[in-house]
Amino acid sequence: MFQFQRMVFCFLMAIGLTINVRTVNANISGKVSNQAGNPIANAMVTLMGQGIKDTTGSDGVFLIATAGVLYFIYLNYLRYLISDSEEVALRYLNLGSILADYSYFAGGAGLVILVLLIIFFRMHTLPPLLTRTIKGGFVFSAGFMLLYLITNYIPISYETRWNEVIDSSTHKFLKVLEDNSSIFSEPSLEGSTLARMPAGHVLLNTGSEEIGSLMWSRVLLGTQRYGWIVHVSPPQMGIPEKKVSSEFRFYFRYKDLYVFITGLICCVGGFWRFRIRPV
Repeated sequence: MFQFQRMVFCFLMAIGLTINVRTVNANISGKVSNQAGNPIANAMVTLMGQGIKDTTGSDGVFLIATAGVLYFIYLNYLRYLISDSEEVALRYLNLGSILADYSYFAGGAGLVILVLLIIFFRMHTLPPLLTRTIKGGFVFSAGFMLLYLITNYIPISYETRWNEVIDSSTHKFLKVLEDNSSIFSEPSLEGSTLARMPAGHVLLNTGSEEIGSLMWSRVLLGTQRYGWIVHVSPPQMGIPEKKVSSEFRFYFRYKDLYVFITGLICCVGGFWRFRIRPV
């Protein structure tokens, strides 16, 4: 699933980087559409007699790419940084928990966002500040994801330094690998089932214990409420053993710092250099 998410973000970045964003002194704004009213991507707009031109992009591509990367940052960084304690882990480790705890707020915020998006797509002219902010967010997303992919998938001669840890989480986290995995009341397959977790769910690990040939993790389920989940379920009649969960610690490395710095520099550059200049 995680590899699929990375592929999706790479695809969004590839689309976004094909859009030609030029720097300008005057603002050319509006909407280029065909007879059916649909926006035309990559259309060259020229101000006759002034030698000023710009290229249009698909409506919403910058917002979609930026929102996708912000969600990626939440999944891989933010939720571990703010959930390194039992007091807040239940609320912020999983997006579903946030929506469940703040359902009214989430519903209201979603409605407001929907209305704003409808207004945004119906506007023929965007305020220059909003346009710059959108482009700055997109350039941040492009710079962030490009360097993230480079540092994680391309061998670098300074790899040891780049992977040096700046900070790490106090607690370990546990990711559920099998759908409908059981959380037991005690570290035993004979114990009562307290909950069942979907694949991909992340829990705060408060301790581990090896009993017999099985490794167990004690996870937080609620306020002062804990349960146990096995790492590898033993083989049964006609069913081979399978890995149910895996524990890990969050590490913030130098390469992560460089990725965020690059993204911020790109954001500032994208914000201030979104102008149209004579060509």
